[in-house]
Amino acid sequence: MSRAANVLSIDVVEQMARAVQAFAQEASIALDDVRMSLHRATQWVQYDQKEFWAQESRRAQEAVAEAKLNLERKRMFRFGDREPPCYEEKKALEAAKRRGERAREKLEAVRCWSRLLDREAHDCRSGIAPLAEWLQTDVPRALAMLRQLSLALERYVDLAPPGGAAAASGETHSSGQGN
Repeated sequence: MSRAANVLSIDVVEQMARAVQAFAQEASIALDDVRMSLHRATQWVQYDQKEFWAQESRRAQEAVAEAKLNLERKRMFRFGDREPPCYEEKKALEAAKRRGERAREKLEAVRCWSRLLDREAHDCRSGIAPLAEWLQTDVPRALAMLRQLSLALERYVDLAPPGGAAAASGETHSSGQGN
């Protein structure tokens, strides 16, 4: 195995280190964005939407109770033996019942989506964990190794014989004169 190195530029090692560092910074920002998006989505479904539809369900129950009360009041006012038609009150009661059913359906959907979102968010966090760990542990090691390599190459260049590679190989050129 040859122990010779054909290094053309020490700057390339430093450029590589800068590129790795830039990638690590961009990847860290992207991971933070993913985590924040997961958090916002989870909060919105599990808290905001759950609270909204729970309140909507309570309001619908109150509307049903009020519509029933209005219907009973209207039925109390009889014209002789006949019961009043109560069309509007019946329509209002049916609308309030539909509103309550819709709110209950939405609340149940929020519960289902909340469980699904928890699982998916967990899977996503598990999926990005190796990259996050790599960024925290392996990138600093890689940057340290690249710095050491760059320093070693610089020391090696400083140790080169005073005439450069031509002097080391036995070839000499005089300034302006040919042999």
